[in-house]
Amino acid sequence: MKRRLKDAEAPHSAFASNPSRLAANPWAAAETMTEFLAGDDDLPAALYERFLYPATVTEIFSPRGIGKSLFAAHVFATLLRQGKRVLLIDRDNPRHVVKARLRASGVAETADKRFRIITREKCPPLTNGPAWALFPYSDYDVVILDSFDSLAEGVGEQDSAKPSRAIAPVLDIARRENGPAVLVLGNCVRSAAHSRGSGVVEDRADIVYEVRDATEFHPTGGKVWVEELPPSGADSWASRSSRRKQREKYRLAFVASKFRIGQEPEPFIMEINTTNNPWTVSDVTDEVDREGAETRQRKADEKAARLKSAAEKLKAEITRRAEAGESPMRKRQDAEPYLMAEGLKLKRKEARELLSDRDGKEWTLQENPHDKREIYVLALGKNIQDGHVSTITESAKTQGSNGANCGPPHPEHTATFDLHESREQCRSGEAENVAKDSSFSTEEAEKKDTDAEVI
Repeated sequence: MKRRLKDAEAPHSAFASNPSRLAANPWAAAETMTEFLAGDDDLPAALYERFLYPATVTEIFSPRGIGKSLFAAHVFATLLRQGKRVLLIDRDNPRHVVKARLRASGVAETADKRFRIITREKCPPLTNGPAWALFPYSDYDVVILDSFDSLAEGVGEQDSAKPSRAIAPVLDIARRENGPAVLVLGNCVRSAAHSRGSGVVEDRADIVYEVRDATEFHPTGGKVWVEELPPSGADSWASRSSRRKQREKYRLAFVASKFRIGQEPEPFIMEINTTNNPWTVSDVTDEVDREGAETRQRKADEKAARLKSAAEKLKAEITRRAEAGESPMRKRQDAEPYLMAEGLKLKRKEARELLSDRDGKEWTLQENPHDKREIYVLALGKNIQDGHVSTITESAKTQGSNGANCGPPHPEHTATFDLHESREQCRSGEAENVAKDSSFSTEEAEKKDTDAEVI
C-alpha cells in the first residue's frame, strides 16, 4: 500500500518516463499550465469541410427519406479519394440498397482495404458494451453510423439514462488522442421538433445539424430563406412523399444547432445530383440567395408599378371631381376604398401609406376644421374653406398691393368657389379696398365686406 501511495504522489515526469505506470494511473496525465498552453491550439484540419474533424462527433438529424443517407454516401466516396481510412456501419438499410448507393456514388472505383463496411446482419447494437469495447480505434480516420435509431435498439426518448449509455461507445471512439471523426445519422421525432433519443444524444455531440428538405424550394424573398423552408413534421409527410417521386436531384438544407469547434457556419444548402455518374454534391446556397434576391426585387418592382398606377388613377379621380364640382374625396371614407377596389386591389396598409407618402406631391391632405377625424384629399393647390373647395391664389402667398404682408396661406387669402361659383378676394385689412372693386355693385360690395368680416 505504501508503495502505491508513493507512486501516486510521484512527480508527473516520473510517470511520463514509465508508460506502464501512466496507464495504471490516468490522473498522471494532468499537464502543468505551461505544458498545456505550449501545445498546438489551432483548429484541426477538416476531413470534410463543416462536417468532419478529427476526434469529434458530428450528428445529422432529419425526417426520414429526405436524402441524408445519399449525402453520407457521397461523403464516403470523397474521403476515399482523399486516401482516408473509412468504416461504414449501416444497421439501417439492406445490403442491396447500400451496394447500389455506394456504386452510384463512385465508391466502387476507389474501393480497397482502406474502406470497410459492416451491415445490419453483423453489426452489434450500441447497447452491447463488450462488443464495442473491442473496437479498433486506431484503424480508421472516419467512422460513419447509419443510423443512431437502428444502432440504439430499445432506447426510448423519455429516459435519459439509456440514450447516455447508447452514445457512450461513440464518444469512446472519437474522444481520445488521435481519435477518428465520427458521423452519426439520425431521425427526428414525428413533429421534427428534435432528434430521437432525448436531448442527451445531441448534448454529447460536438457538431449537430438539423437537415430540412429544400428540394423544389423557391424562396419568396420576404424573409431569410431558412425561415421559409417547408414544414418537416409527420403532418407534411404526404406532400414530401409526392415531391420525392421521380426525383433525380435532392436539396438538403443544413442548419447548425451546435458547433463547438469554431465559429458556427451560416445555414447552407447542398444539392445531390444523381443524374451524374458518379453522383455529385454541390453547395447551392448562393443560387438560392440570388433567387430570393431576384424574387424580392421583382416583387418590389411590381409593387412600385402598382402604386404608381394607383396614384395616377386617384389623382385623375380627384381632378375629375374638382372639375365636375363634386364634393372632395375623404381619405378614410372615399380614397382608401377607391384604392382597395377591384381595379387597383391595394391592401389597406398600402392605400394608407400611398396617401401619406404622396401628400404634397400628388395631392393635399387637409383636416376638416370642424371634425379633425375627417381628412379631405384635394388636388394640389386646392384648399377647404367653409365646406367649399378653394384655389390658393398667388396674392395670398406674397404681400398685398398696399404693402401689407398676407403671411402664409389662410382661408381668408384664397379665392373661394362654392357651388354657385361665388368669388372672394384677398382682403388687405381695409374694408374699403373691397368696395373699390369696379366689378361689384354697391350692394354687392357691402355684402362682400360683411361676409369677409364674418370669416
